[in-house]
Amino acid sequence: MSLNSLNIDLAHALVGTSEALDLLGESRIRLGSRVMDPKAQLVAEFVKSIRIPGYFPPLEELRQQLITAVDMLDEPPPRLERKENISVPVSEGQIPARIYAATCHNSGLLPVLAYFHGGGWVQGDIRTHDGLCSRLALWSG
Repeated sequence: MSLNSLNIDLAHALVGTSEALDLLGESRIRLGSRVMDPKAQLVAEFVKSIRIPGYFPPLEELRQQLITAVDMLDEPPPRLERKENISVPVSEGQIPARIYAATCHNSGLLPVLAYFHGGGWVQGDIRTHDGLCSRLALWSG
């Protein structure tokens, strides 16, 4: 069965990994040895199926589409001990950033994970990536 013959709808964005693998069969997207996540591939196929050919939405519409998708599909972020908004000085002013910590430590230096989202400096912000960053903080301890 080819992906073109699948009737992909928004409900497919919420299936588990094994069901996504069953739906995709041999139609997995590959680049060398890398294979696209099956759930992400189903979401991408759904987005392709609803796009209007030849229509390129204005930037504000693209931004709103991402916000809407995150609001519909992202799980609520886990509760963390610390979630603090800060500003990072840069040559043209400041950019917003957020500190996430699953637990509070008073024991000096701790490891850090810096996450820079890949929105091409066009789409996405602290709010659209809050769930992901909260989960990364929780999973990393």
